Amino acid sequence: FMVLQAALALLLSRSGAGDDVPVGTPVAGRSDDAVDDLVGLFINTLVLRTDLSGNPTFRELLARVRETDLGAYANQDLPFERLVDIVNPERSLARHPLFQVMLTLNNTGGLGDTGSHPAGGDLVIGAQESATATAKFDLLLSVAELHSAQGEPDGLTGSLEYDADRFDETTVRRLGQRLAGLLDQVTRDPESRVGAVGVVLPDEQAVISAWNSVPVDTPAAGLPDLFAEQARRRGDAPAVVHEGRTLSYAELDDRSTRLARLLMGRGARPDTVVALALPRGVDFVVGLVATLKAGAAYLPADPQLPDERLQFVLKGVRPVVVLTTGDLAGRFPGPVLVPDEPALDAASPAPLRDSERGGPLLPGHPVYILHTSGSTGEPKAVEMTVGALRNLLDWHHRAIPAAEGTVTAQFTSTGFDVSAQEILSALLSGKTLAICPEDVRRDPARLVGWLREARVGELYAPTLVLDAVCSAALEAGEDLPDLRHVAQAGEALVTGGAVQRFFSRAGGRVVLHNHYGPTETHVVTATSLPADPAAWPDRPPIGVPLPNVDAHVLDAWLRPVPPGMPGELYVSGTALARGYRGRPGMTAERFVASPFGGPGERMYRTGDLVRRTPDGQVHHLGRADDQVKLRGFRIEPGEIAAALRTDPAVASAAVLVRDGGSLAAFVTPARGRTPVAAELRARLLRTVPEYMVPAEYVVVDALPLTRNGKLDRRALLAVEVDRPVPRSAATEAEKLICAVFAEVLGVEDVGADDDFFALGGHSFLATRAVALLRERLGADLGVRDLFEAPTPAALAREAERSGTRDSFAPLLPLRTTGDDRPLFCVHPGGGMSWCYAGLLTHLDPAVPVYGLQARALSRPGAMPATVDEMAADYLRQILDIQPEGPYRLLGWSFGGVMSHALAVALQARGQEVELLALVDAYPSLAGEADETSEAGALEQALRELEDRLIVDNLTASRFAFDTAELTTGRDALIARYLCFLEENQHPLAAVGEQTLLAMKDVWIGNSRLLAAHRPGRYEGDMLLFTATRVPERIAGRVGADSWAPHVTGAVEDHPVDAEHEQMLTVPAHIAAIGGVLAAKLKGSSPS
Repeated sequence: FMVLQAALALLLSRSGAGDDVPVGTPVAGRSDDAVDDLVGLFINTLVLRTDLSGNPTFRELLARVRETDLGAYANQDLPFERLVDIVNPERSLARHPLFQVMLTLNNTGGLGDTGSHPAGGDLVIGAQESATATAKFDLLLSVAELHSAQGEPDGLTGSLEYDADRFDETTVRRLGQRLAGLLDQVTRDPESRVGAVGVVLPDEQAVISAWNSVPVDTPAAGLPDLFAEQARRRGDAPAVVHEGRTLSYAELDDRSTRLARLLMGRGARPDTVVALALPRGVDFVVGLVATLKAGAAYLPADPQLPDERLQFVLKGVRPVVVLTTGDLAGRFPGPVLVPDEPALDAASPAPLRDSERGGPLLPGHPVYILHTSGSTGEPKAVEMTVGALRNLLDWHHRAIPAAEGTVTAQFTSTGFDVSAQEILSALLSGKTLAICPEDVRRDPARLVGWLREARVGELYAPTLVLDAVCSAALEAGEDLPDLRHVAQAGEALVTGGAVQRFFSRAGGRVVLHNHYGPTETHVVTATSLPADPAAWPDRPPIGVPLPNVDAHVLDAWLRPVPPGMPGELYVSGTALARGYRGRPGMTAERFVASPFGGPGERMYRTGDLVRRTPDGQVHHLGRADDQVKLRGFRIEPGEIAAALRTDPAVASAAVLVRDGGSLAAFVTPARGRTPVAAELRARLLRTVPEYMVPAEYVVVDALPLTRNGKLDRRALLAVEVDRPVPRSAATEAEKLICAVFAEVLGVEDVGADDDFFALGGHSFLATRAVALLRERLGADLGVRDLFEAPTPAALAREAERSGTRDSFAPLLPLRTTGDDRPLFCVHPGGGMSWCYAGLLTHLDPAVPVYGLQARALSRPGAMPATVDEMAADYLRQILDIQPEGPYRLLGWSFGGVMSHALAVALQARGQEVELLALVDAYPSLAGEADETSEAGALEQALRELEDRLIVDNLTASRFAFDTAELTTGRDALIARYLCFLEENQHPLAAVGEQTLLAMKDVWIGNSRLLAAHRPGRYEGDMLLFTATRVPERIAGRVGADSWAPHVTGAVEDHPVDAEHEQMLTVPAHIAAIGGVLAAKLKGSSPS
């Protein structure tokens, strides 16, 4: 058993479980002689921790396991439940407490042994197989000893039971194969170190070997030669443009050559550095090209940096000269060059020769030096080589082809490595480099305008900028017709939202590229997303390595991990920088010897966690140091931020960890919206485990960015927040729940926001607490409710909902909180008011919202005879909630006509109606059956109207049918429609067949009521939202004018560019309607 446990723990550790691996195992629980003769189940569960730290040999690991297990067996009588109570781990419905992997060993018979055995007298004992439909643990390894016919040991057999939500069959089979191979290795050589034990299967090793990049020859021409070729070919074409200033290729070539000679006169040559202390603009590009021609490396020294930072950068690199302007020269104490026109005119424009540079330009020479943040707070100077950049640009021209003259935006900061790619990919391939003005870069709306005016075809932008640009473009209705390629780099690409909508509207014209690479390697991997954004994965991969670059996914012992398993990314090949200038110790720490290459070959340790799929795609999982562990759970903040971004009120989001160990969410509001912490928390509770829900929500105007366009985490954490003090129970329900918690947990005082489990609660106490709450609170609560809402405040809200959980009840509380007057929403023809839920995020949280639903949904046959009878029923529902006016009414379609009838009825009672709002509802569609018609003619008219409305609704849901089916097989048609809804995962499919059939009956009944209804006259103004896309059949009979005979006041019409069925189903239309409603409600609210 101990060998199996050690091997299993080793496999789990090598699969990413860490060095402390807990495994559960059952024991008989019969250590007391008193139970020897008792029939019963006394099984207990032990938790066996395996310590794999320090890379022990397997023999040493086995000794550790033996010591741990013997200690556990000595205390095996402690019930597992008591252990959980003492340790009190964070509870989660998604996992078993204390361990997630179980190991069992049957040494009394093989698995599946169902033989019968006499037990004395007539008693026969046998085993009966029992299959379970659910897995109790993430993984259960069951092993049994085999014996020969003679009773001799004959090997082991085993099975793996797994949670199908976490694993697939292929993965589990490979785990079993790995375990078998691992056991073979350690039994053959128990002195082998655990880090040296291989877990990669032979066929996987072949896949990993195939991932190695194929060497590709890079043309021998140097960077200056490539630019000279473009200057000869495209001399008169614009090379660089900035704020009205343009240099042609010939002018740029001439000016940069003259400047290069001036730089060489100050000592610039290969293996030296020139600092470019120039603002982004034409002169910076001239200085960059001149530095390359001189053979030196350029160092961006942004004049906008603080003096202290500038001096640190220059002191560490020691450039031979600082190229700057006259007004900035005083900031730099060292050698400074301020080129003036006479000096440039005097310099020769003749092409430079190697003899002038002091030697040839070699691939190993530095080409630029960029600074990246260090963990110590001091920036590190990364020396990138000519060969690495040359390899990148050669790949770039093949991967992102574009015609000569294409406009490439120079958007990023010059201190960001992407700027080198922007500038040189354009100038070395005959494109035009358009430099974005500095004041435009930080204004998305102006940036979109500039992209259009500059006719930009290629854009490089970090994901936060990309999202802002797409949002601004959508808001402005701008398609950016010249744009063809967008490359995202710098942070994890986030698709969906505005980005996906913009690219969808582009119709495949714009290709989105995802580039990955730290400053120490520039671009390492890349991928291009499919032309159809609907095919984009939720978390796009970072792609496959560039030519001449290898990406190794390794474990802590620098051994390759199997495909699909997480590991740290190491990079080798042409992409590597020289290292950190002036810091050999730090260079040796991050640039390590490669065990996969020849002598002297290095790898760069990125610190990024990745996994690689069998097709070679690399998927980024986060930073090794970004992954946090709170309350025993490993958490990836990026996952929480992605969930927050799905909230309509949130434009962008970031999640960080405070010093105290709590999660803090920072969000920026979407246009015209205000994120509400309670609503954000509620949304997260629906999408991520409770332990991943931040304790704090901070709304900021914008997420601060570093100069390189990345999230500035330090600035974000420095935002001061008013922290509320813990509050006492505010409602009677909260007080009662607090009292029950205190009673069950044996504590004196419980606050409204105290967590039941954090106070010592566990599943057994939870059962007792829920029983007391059901008795004293009268709420239909279960233990699951307590797990999902573990505080008195949250549980009180859950208890309030439990009393109205029937989603088809006549009164549907959409929002019961708030101290303003409520808004009552009347159902459309189908009888349900769920459609109004989308308005909640657009309305003030102080406004309670209730939906009125057809009584026949929950009580078939309870259909009123007239609209007035229905209005009287709904009036009673309204008065129960709000006995006195003024009242607010809203209705869509049939619900609009009903809202009008309710308003008339309320006024007849002497009550005030302050808001009557209708969504695409018209009286001209009521009263279509003439009351003077004979009975037969009336029935025929109603039948024709019913058929027409059925046709309209089925057509609106994109359901294909023949109108003849209305008369030849209506029941069969409805049954086929139900199948259609299920196959297309339509929301209505979830309500069930009986409810959907009830909806059909309600809808037909309401159609008849509508046809026979004669609207009364409402005294007051009306708010009307009209759909502009109207079927020709009714085009002349709908509109604001149709309400004139039935309203004494004005009809305020707000057209919506939508079809009737889209009004409250499409988010953009919901937002438009919600915004107007919110303003009207606010205007009518009491001060």
